[in-house]
Amino acid sequence: MIDLVDLSLDFALDQAAMANMGLKQPLPPSALYKREVRASTWLSPVKLRIGRNSIRVRFCPAKLFGGWNAVGSDDLREWVRTLAPLILQELGHRVTSRQMYQFRFGRYRLHEVHIAYSFGLPGVDAEEFIGQVGKALAHLHLLEWIHPGVGFRLNPRSRTAEYLVYAKLRESLDQGRKRIAALAAGLPVDQRVLALAAFGHQLNYAAAGPRLEIRLRDQFFARSPFGRGSNWVAATARELYVAKLQALELPAAVRVVPDLGVAEGRLKPAVFSTFLHWAADRDLARIASTTTLARHRKDILDALGFDIRLPAAGVLGSARDIEVGSVLKAGNLLADKFDPDDGDASTWCTTGLPPSNPTRESNG
Repeated sequence: MIDLVDLSLDFALDQAAMANMGLKQPLPPSALYKREVRASTWLSPVKLRIGRNSIRVRFCPAKLFGGWNAVGSDDLREWVRTLAPLILQELGHRVTSRQMYQFRFGRYRLHEVHIAYSFGLPGVDAEEFIGQVGKALAHLHLLEWIHPGVGFRLNPRSRTAEYLVYAKLRESLDQGRKRIAALAAGLPVDQRVLALAAFGHQLNYAAAGPRLEIRLRDQFFARSPFGRGSNWVAATARELYVAKLQALELPAAVRVVPDLGVAEGRLKPAVFSTFLHWAADRDLARIASTTTLARHRKDILDALGFDIRLPAAGVLGSARDIEVGSVLKAGNLLADKFDPDDGDASTWCTTGLPPSNPTRESNG
């Protein structure tokens, strides 16, 4: 699903919209004015950078569209065609037929796109999976924890591509539930049931397993034909996602070590790294010198009572492996069926309700 879009439009806001934004015309040629706008009909803020002859718009389609972003469409151009005119109209801008043509045919530049999917995870708790995999990958990739056990970033703040792995269910329960409850409180009872049912569907998808989000940034788009919206089709988001996923070097499995938290607390980071490599049955001679390994062996022996000269399987006994390669792979990606054309998308956006299903209604 498309989780975030950051794009530039090559035209200026009209005078009415500029006045509503508190901006005086004409703007200085090189000036960019930042605004964060939240209208009464939006369920998520929209960030703007307004220039003399351009508008940069950054928004989360699914949040703006339906309150939360566990599920959503893969079709970037359809999102922009549907939502960009509504955003501009909310600002007081009169959208011209030429501008509608630009939205329809992808005549805009992309600066950043986030694409996210969940993956099936039978038999393993998602937060345990994330915690154990994150600790293992911390010594193979540049990694930053979002929150221990809840999520982590790989290649944080990269201007090309950043990867986030997290438990979407926890995030949905912590934040999405509050937003949906606030939304539902202002609706009639029958519509409130629909809104809460839609959120329940999102929770079911979020509970299926870990979520991996790939954030494609400006340097990626500067070197890619996909920096133009016109080069996107409905399948582009998934194709880019799968290509980036396959390029990410992930271990086939990680060893789950009993009392790993104790080990991490007692050992210095470099020594803990050696301990993890030993627990995963890796060749320690390839990661450190003989002198360093001797020093780390003593530290581990003193702190934990484990001798890393012995095979890890015999020492740890109850250690087990968590599959990684078979979970975070394209064939295990869970696609939720979501169609922004299933009913009146603009109605959902402006009322906070999912669109009606014409097929279901016509069947009585």
